[in-house]
Amino acid sequence: MPVVRQTEAVGHAVRATNLYISLAEIAALSGQPAYLHASELIWQDAVYRKTYVTGSIGSIRFHEQFVEPKTIRYKAGEIGPPGAMFLTSGIDWREPGIVEWRMKEALVGGQLTASMVKRAPAKTGNTMAKMKTARYWTRGSADAQSPRGERIRTTARGWADDSIASARVRACDIARRVAERIASGSVDQSRYPYGDRPLPEPIIREFTSTSAIVTRNAYGALVLNTGHLLFADIDAKPSPAASSWGQLFSSMFGKAPRATDMIAERLRKVTIGRGRTARLYQTAAGYRLVITDARYAPGSPEAESLLAEYQADPLYVRLCRMQESFRARLTPKPWRCGMPAPPVEFPYETSEARNQYSRWEDEYNEKTREFATCRFLADLGQGYREDEFREVIDFHDRETKATQTLPLA
Repeated sequence: MPVVRQTEAVGHAVRATNLYISLAEIAALSGQPAYLHASELIWQDAVYRKTYVTGSIGSIRFHEQFVEPKTIRYKAGEIGPPGAMFLTSGIDWREPGIVEWRMKEALVGGQLTASMVKRAPAKTGNTMAKMKTARYWTRGSADAQSPRGERIRTTARGWADDSIASARVRACDIARRVAERIASGSVDQSRYPYGDRPLPEPIIREFTSTSAIVTRNAYGALVLNTGHLLFADIDAKPSPAASSWGQLFSSMFGKAPRATDMIAERLRKVTIGRGRTARLYQTAAGYRLVITDARYAPGSPEAESLLAEYQADPLYVRLCRMQESFRARLTPKPWRCGMPAPPVEFPYETSEARNQYSRWEDEYNEKTREFATCRFLADLGQGYREDEFREVIDFHDRETKATQTLPLA
């Protein structure tokens, strides 16, 4: 596999580190996006998943290999910390606390020199994290009494990954705190921040080939959530600059290109300019892109920089950052197919609520049968696809009916 397509630290720790030093130097000197992106992914994998508290790497004593994440086979190798790979390269640092710790440990062991330490910049950023999801959801209620003796009762949703009982404990705790705040007349209007909890969506399907799940959102559509496969939805509304350019083109040549064509061309240029491979789709509101040849961490500087260059919806970018996942709607929005919103909200606590939703879902499935969510247009770039993404991309195309000539909704 070409090193620019490598996403994790593998092989002999000494030889691999020498290779990664060269990779990072080329990235720093040339500024080529493919080298920068590969350096970043390898660095994250080496630092956060394959480095010991001593700053050492290489999990097998006699072979000094990188192996599975967070593995202790026999004894850590005696290789320098992976942070040393990039100390002379000029690659941006992501966590100064980790860098400082690694360097201190390495200095004690004689693995770094003072001159190398002085050249390490300190910049911050996000790291790769688990998607915010929950297997169990329920509601809980709690009471509080105001100073005037009034009884305040509130109900809240709670979530957990281990059991419905744990979810109920959290729901009751949230309800209690809300009730106490209301009862006290506190001027503090803060709530659980939106990004501190997963979205209340049932998990419909999980994938084993990569970090991805399917959930059903608040208005009933299926949504693909991915931990590393970057999706971007771009509205087709032309910017003022694009409109002015079109008017100028029209006055000079008699016909202006369509705004949507200009947006599609811009997306193509960004993708190729970044050295990436993507699949381009048309949606009811514009375009969708999925990067097929590289892993991205939601909320990372690399992901947000690319999304900004694509001019993705800012609300979508914010949601990806807070939920630590990329999201792609798989089925149509109900109002575009003449359907009302679901009659009840998840979680469905009673048999009547479940039956109401089931009836709505049956009607929704029937009415959306003749609609597609997006339409495949073209492969951009070299057409390379990471093996771990193949199943999910094929599933996306099948569920969205991307290759069928149906109305978009």
